Amino acid sequence: MQSGILYHYITGQEAVIEPYFETINGQRTQITSVVVPIRRNGRVIGVAGIDLEFIDIHEIVSHIKPYEEGYSVIFSNSGIIVSHPDVSQIGKNINFSELGLTGFKFNNSNKQTIISNIQNENIIVVIIPFYIGNSDNNWYAMSVVSENAIRISWDK
Repeated sequence: MQSGILYHYITGQEAVIEPYFETINGQRTQITSVVVPIRRNGRVIGVAGIDLEFIDIHEIVSHIKPYEEGYSVIFSNSGIIVSHPDVSQIGKNINFSELGLTGFKFNNSNKQTIISNIQNENIIVVIIPFYIGNSDNNWYAMSVVSENAIRISWDK
């Protein structure tokens, strides 16, 4: 696990560690760690943690398809993509300009809904911060769907 875990032992804070690389079975793998302090009589005596490979998170998120044709993305607090339908994007920094949101700055503590136009089609982007446990390090779930897909579902 990452050396920053010592910080969480000292402070006694739960945390979702920013993504990092680890060698697993001889392969360089991008992972994150979830750490929780172990307390006895109110005093931190250790830290329990689990490492999660991005591929495991992606396997779950890849099945979330709003209105059957949309897609979902998970990215970390610092903007590192953890799950994306284009697996070549995993591990890169989120690029809002690819969604037609050039210069877009997201508010990292509130849900945001944005309508953008890409190739003469309106898309709706919803970004929702979420927390794991009592960590103060939020991550983000983003769903992208075309306005047309929503209209088609209304007509059914």
